[in-house]
Amino acid sequence: MPRYKSCSGVLIKKSMELVKKYFGEVVPESAMCTPTENRGMVFTNDAGKEYRFEQEGLNVWRSHFDGWLAGKVKESGAEVMDGVAALSCTEQDGFVEISLHGANNYTESARYVLDCEGAVGTLKRKLTGEIPGYITTFQTFNEGSIDLDPHYFYAYLQPELSEYDAWFNVKDDLLVLGVSVKNMDKIGHYYRCFIAYMEEKYHLRISRQTKEEKWLARSRIWNDRGDREGMRYYQCEKYPIEFVVSENIDKRFDSHNHVGHYIVSLVMQGEVTVYLGNGKLVCHEGDVFTIPPYAMHSVCQEREACLLSMCIGTAFVMETDSETAEGIVRGLLKDAVGQGIFGKAQEEKLLVSMQAVFHVQDMGGKEMDTDIKILADRITSNPEFELPIETLAADIFVSKYYLIKKFKRSVGMTPHQFCIQNRIRKSQGLLNEEKTVSRIATEMGFYDQSHFDKAFQKIVGISPSEYIHSKKQIGQST
Repeated sequence: MPRYKSCSGVLIKKSMELVKKYFGEVVPESAMCTPTENRGMVFTNDAGKEYRFEQEGLNVWRSHFDGWLAGKVKESGAEVMDGVAALSCTEQDGFVEISLHGANNYTESARYVLDCEGAVGTLKRKLTGEIPGYITTFQTFNEGSIDLDPHYFYAYLQPELSEYDAWFNVKDDLLVLGVSVKNMDKIGHYYRCFIAYMEEKYHLRISRQTKEEKWLARSRIWNDRGDREGMRYYQCEKYPIEFVVSENIDKRFDSHNHVGHYIVSLVMQGEVTVYLGNGKLVCHEGDVFTIPPYAMHSVCQEREACLLSMCIGTAFVMETDSETAEGIVRGLLKDAVGQGIFGKAQEEKLLVSMQAVFHVQDMGGKEMDTDIKILADRITSNPEFELPIETLAADIFVSKYYLIKKFKRSVGMTPHQFCIQNRIRKSQGLLNEEKTVSRIATEMGFYDQSHFDKAFQKIVGISPSEYIHSKKQIGQST
């Protein structure tokens, strides 16, 4: 302590309350900078839409604040070791033995140890086996002027401005402007783009730069408004086509299928493993794979991976001639590139893969018995209705046990599992900011919102509320 790192220095209301609760004091003026009052945060998502969050807070210098906290810790009787690295840690009977590196290597024993090394610390990595993703943050402190309220912290998630996020705030009348990147060689490029953006949009004028900082940080997750880590959905209002970007999620999607879509996926970064049928496909950057309707599959995405998927409605494929469909998809891809969702290289690969879908669509459907297909279509159309297994079995004159076995052999899952999956798929089309999640849960036949949330998270990978805010419209130029 204290942590030496790039930080906004914004203490939100919750943090202020915790300081008061555990230290019995308010944050001292010596830790603050002007303007001392922070009124909230303003986020501009990757599509350029602004979200404003009003909340009481304080503007502090992080090093001063951490120094004050370290002093309070010392007053409590704890020993503070600044500038000391933790090398290894072993749990003993009733205490922890930890190897440290400062002026010399030595070992300490304690009941509790708090390691505050931040991004560069090795102890957590050794204990968990986790290999973290790192980004580099770069920011400058400047004298000058800008047409923005200094009482707010501003974050910009447009991909043309940074590889993660760019930001602006004010500390002691200095304009702080920064960008974060995965590739350190791109700092200069993105910083210049961000400065040009701020000059054009907010009339930024810099008279003198007083300081610059560069830090190593863990890959960060912004909240669900246009986050750069997580899942983002770009939907076309006119046609049943959407693009899904999943980035740095470190997740395995259990075995499932997509009844109403062909899925064309392109690995933009890292490694993605696909289990399709009895086969295993390990995909790397630039690889493309296609999932036809009803094909059971699971996907394992590594933390550093970025996967771009184009979901094309089955009805669109079946009812639209290939020439017309190609024109529509080409226009959508062009708009997506224009919005910065992906680049020209990805555009070309997705277009070629889409053309292949239309050429082999007769091979895409999953063969199944007529009676099972009728039941599957019935569940898909109205998954929210309670359809007892006994009723379904009686409709095709078989026992419920035989139906479950036959349905699973044909569809890849039991009727109940298929029903839940399709309830979630249908709810995705209904979720928006004008309907409450609890209302959708009820409409979809779930007992309560908790049950709905759990099922949604398992199938989609994010919560219903996160999904609502991750959805964006994409234009159609044709």
